[in-house]
Amino acid sequence: MKGQWTNVYSDYLPLRSWWVDSGSKSEHVSIILPEVFGINNWIRSFSEKLAQQNVPVIALPLYGRTAPKLDLAYREEDLKLGRHHKNLTTSKNIIKDISAALNWVKEKYPKKKISIVGFCFGGHAAVIASSLKGIDSTFCFYGAGVT
Repeated sequence: MKGQWTNVYSDYLPLRSWWVDSGSKSEHVSIILPEVFGINNWIRSFSEKLAQQNVPVIALPLYGRTAPKLDLAYREEDLKLGRHHKNLTTSKNIIKDISAALNWVKEKYPKKKISIVGFCFGGHAAVIASSLKGIDSTFCFYGAGVT
């Protein structure tokens, strides 16, 4: 199952997101929040594997304001760059952007249960957004800064 780039709009800001529609009758849809490396090959691959399990997936960038096409590898210099953009990200913008993704998903699938799945800094963002109306479950994997 192959994904494609699409835009989710947070107000007028396009958030370049990775969408994989499983075309299934699953009860669930997932919003994936990436590590500091952005929507890289690993996040896209994970999203496609989840969609193969009949769950539609949208991977949402956390750095749409400072690095809209962030796609880093796992080298030390990539980590440094990713952390730079993480440090420019605010809780207010995280909530705003995840709310935009929720609305986008609800328009496509108004009856599906919505899960947030976050990795590292994305896990941190998932916990921040976990109480938003419309999120049915939250999964945080090695959440940075979660205490």
